[in-house]
Order: sequence, then structure tokens, then C-alpha cells
Amino acid sequence: MEIGVHQILSRKFTIGLILLMMLGNISAQAMDCDDLGLEKEYTLLKKLNRSKNNFKAIILADSLLAIISKNGKSTCKLRFQIEIEKGESFELQSKFEDAMNLYYNLIRDAEPLTYWDMVAKAHISLARIQEFIDRSGDCLHHLKLANTLIQEHRLLNIESYYCVRYSSYLRSINKDSSWLYAQKAVELGRRDTNNKSIADGNLLLGILANEVDTSIFYNKRAIDAYLLDNDYRVAAEVANNIARKLLKVGKINESMEQLAYASQLIEQMPVNDELYYEVLGRIHRIKTTIFEKKNMIDSAYFYLKKSNENEAKSKLIIDKQTVTNNAINFAIEKEQDKLKTSEKIGRILKVSLGVMSVLILALVWAVFSNYYKRNKIAAQNKKINEADQKKAVLLTEIHHRVKNNLQLVIGLMTIYGNKKENHQLKTYFDEISTKINSISIIHDQLSTSGEFEKLDMKVYLENLINNFKNLFTAQNQFLTEYDVQEIHLNIETVLPLGIIFTELISNSLKHSNPGQETSIKVSITRVEEKYVLVYADNGPGYHETHTTKGDKHKLGLSLINNMVRQLQAEHCHYNDNGAVFKMIFQEKTVSKI
Repeated sequence: MEIGVHQILSRKFTIGLILLMMLGNISAQAMDCDDLGLEKEYTLLKKLNRSKNNFKAIILADSLLAIISKNGKSTCKLRFQIEIEKGESFELQSKFEDAMNLYYNLIRDAEPLTYWDMVAKAHISLARIQEFIDRSGDCLHHLKLANTLIQEHRLLNIESYYCVRYSSYLRSINKDSSWLYAQKAVELGRRDTNNKSIADGNLLLGILANEVDTSIFYNKRAIDAYLLDNDYRVAAEVANNIARKLLKVGKINESMEQLAYASQLIEQMPVNDELYYEVLGRIHRIKTTIFEKKNMIDSAYFYLKKSNENEAKSKLIIDKQTVTNNAINFAIEKEQDKLKTSEKIGRILKVSLGVMSVLILALVWAVFSNYYKRNKIAAQNKKINEADQKKAVLLTEIHHRVKNNLQLVIGLMTIYGNKKENHQLKTYFDEISTKINSISIIHDQLSTSGEFEKLDMKVYLENLINNFKNLFTAQNQFLTEYDVQEIHLNIETVLPLGIIFTELISNSLKHSNPGQETSIKVSITRVEEKYVLVYADNGPGYHETHTTKGDKHKLGLSLINNMVRQLQAEHCHYNDNGAVFKMIFQEKTVSKI
């Protein structure tokens, strides 16, 4: 259709207004510090931080920042990287107010320079502090800001840090999602050769694990990763946690061995600061409990006294009111910046008022000159509506015929399979028929619902499972349990999901426990812009050496892996009173063309 004159003039005015605003906006210019030759010192700073030598790290950071400022390089990126390291040193010394002030100032200075990775890191660090002092709302606020920056600017090297913090935040809210984000943190850490994310991700997996042996397995992986960064304090703390778990299940000797290992690790710390005494106090506290269980009262009293002495040296005092005031002051300064920007825009708008008056006169003329075209446009709209109605009828008929044709194919395959005496071949035809039927159900639902772009997932799953139930006799029925939110997905997403569900249900029925009624549980929940699918049965579970039931070369595994790749999803599986399959996916983007 033709574009009216008033639309063209309106667009030109908008473009002109934007250009005027851009002329009034002068931003700081970024520079580099390569000529200062500080890379070796920055690497040393990171090593001091990882080894928890925080006092020396802060002194070195201040020296480097002074050199950068003296040479007029305050807008170079290295300055902000050093400030991030300095903030972490403040955190490890429990100077949370100083750390938060540093991070707030960093955000304010880095945003005009478009150092988005530094801004995102600062928000993640602020989220870490807020979580530590039990301010979950503020923690989530900073995590959302960090995630927005990561997605908008594709900050791939920050993803693993975000996954660690978001997994930690989700621990008490959604354990399944927390587990998946911890796994993702480990995978991204390996991709980026980031030992800290690998260690923190494994530590979270150990915390989330239900079984003691599984928890200890992940904790030991975390220790190995921490030691690669010479982080003896956290490694000793994790060994201490392993000792506590072993003591809880009655393995006293193994618990003592872990405490001895923790003591060896803590002695390798470069300085005996508050963190040193904090871990040492916890080691002695567990020894007190062990000797109490052994009825060795003198030894128990000795270590209790040592524990109290060490804990007294590591007291942490957090002024939460000061932290709150700092956050409020930061918010006020941001609002003042917005006010200044609004005043600048106001002045620009006043200048533009005269131009707008001229444009209004031109628009009035355009309205009258284009009045006669309205009837023509109305007639065209009527034709378009009639065409849309015809298309809807045609689409309904197409989906109905596709469904009928697929059912015909299924019928032919069933007849052909029944004629074959080879049981394996007949089973093969049946399996293919169920997969074709999952596609047929999609077209049937599209033809009957009148909605051609989205499918109700709960209705689709009910139809799919009812089809399986119709294939079995009353003696071979199975139980189903749904936990599916009101979710509507496009056909491009539902097609691979249907094939995955078909293969999972077929496996559950094929490999069920003899004499036990098969039970299947399905849940689909939405977490931000993604969906979490959990499928579980009460069967014998996955074989140790296979990634799915049966021979790993069968069509089932290949199909599931292909469908997961089509969805660009993440998935995992494990045994928990049966087989459990989990997958995180997003709705596929469909071209409008």
C-alpha cells in the first residue's frame, strides 16, 4: 500500500529530533593503557587475589591505579579490571561497604565508555554481596541487570560468572533450575578455561546433591579446581565440609583424614588473617564433635577452647544500614543524572518547537489532501480481511488433510508390519508409526483449534499420551501425572518436542519393571525466557554405560540428540527412583517472511 505524505513528514521530523539530541550528547572517550606496560603487574594482582593474599593485593591495586591516573589514562579498560580485583579483595576482608562503593562508582564511570563487560561484572559482584547479607531482592535486581547486558552485548566471557551467581540465588527457590545453571557454569568455565567458575559450579553441585557420595564427589572436583588457582582457603573450607558430611553418616576415621587434609591446605595460605582463623575454628569445631562421640572429653574440651579462640579472631561485623544507605545514594545519583539529561532534552525540544509548528501545518495539508484515499484504503482492507478468512479456511483444510494422510501412512505401516512374522521388524514399524502419529496430532490440533501459529502444550501432551493408552489393553495401562503451566509454543518448537516425548514414553513402556504399574511424570515450567522440561518414570533407570535405554546405536538416541540440537537446547539425565530426563530450551524463532 502507498505511504501517506503525513507519514513521510512525521518520520523526517523524528529523525531530525534524534540528530539534534545526539548533537547535545557528548560522551567520554575510551583509551588504552598498553604503553604503560602493566600487564605483568595485573597478572600478579590476580594471583594475589586467588591465593587470598588480600592485603598485598589492595596495596598493589592502589599502586597500579595511581600510575594510570598519573599518566592521564583513567578511561582505559585496565583501570576497571584492576578495580574489579580490588573490590573482590575488599569482599574477602569483609569490607562490604568499601566494595559496594567501588562497584557503584565503577558502573557510573564505565557506562559512558561502553565497557559493558566491566559493568556486568560489577553487577554480578554486587549480587554476590547482597546474597551474602540476605538481601535476595537486591541480589535478583543486579542479576537481571547483568543478564540484560550479557544478552544485548553477547558478553560470552561473563556467562560462567552469571551462571554461578544465578544458581546460588536459585538454591532455595528452584533446586532443579539451580542444578542446571551450576552444570552450565562448569561447562562454560571449561570452555573459557576459567578455573574459578569450574570450582564454584562443582561446589554448588555438591551443595545441591541429595546423596552424600555424590556431594563429596563434586566437592573433591571443586577442591582440584580451587588448587589450580592456589585458592587454599576455599579448598580447605570445602575439605572441611566433606569431613562434616562424613561425620554425619558415621565415617569418623574418614572424617578425621579430611580434617587433616584441610589443615594442610589452610597452612599454605600466605597470611594468617581473619579468613585463616575462621576456617581453622571450624576444623577445631568438628574435631570437638568427633572427640565427644568418642567420649574423649579432655580432647573435646581442648579443641572446643581452640575453636572459640580462633572464631573470636575472625568475627565479621557488617553494617547493613550503611550498605542500604550506599545503595540509596547510588540510586539518587542515577536519578539526578537522568534529571540533567531530561533538562537537556527539554532545551532541545524548545528549539524544535518552531520546526514542529511548520510540520503541523504540513500535516494538516497532508490530511486534507489524502482524505479521498481513505475510501480506497477501506476497500482494500475489506479485500484483505476476506482474503484472510479464505486463508484460514484453506489452512484448516490443509492441516486436516495432512493429518488424514499421515494416519493413512500409519495404517499402511501397521498392516504391512502385521503381515511380517519377524517380531523385530514389526516392532520397528510400530515405533516409526508412533513418531509419525506425534506429528499427526499437531496437525489435528491446529485444524480443530483455529489457531495456526501456537499450540497449547498441555492439550498436546494429553492427546499424545491418550494415543499411547489406546494402543494398550486394560492390563497394560500406565499412570500419568502432569505439571504443565499454561504454555503455548509454535509448531517449529512442538515438532521436535513431540518426537522427544514419543521416544521417552516408548522407552518407559518398553523397559518398565515386570509386575509393576508404569508411572510417568511430566512437567514444563517457564524460567525467564526459557522453559524447563522434566520427564521421569518409575522404571529400572538408565544403564551406567548408556546414555539412554537399550542399545546406544538405536534410532531413539539419534532422534533425541537430533531434536535437542534442533532446539539448541541443553539436556541431562540421571537416575532417581527411575529414569529422569531434563532439558532447558527456548521457543524457536520463526521468520515472518
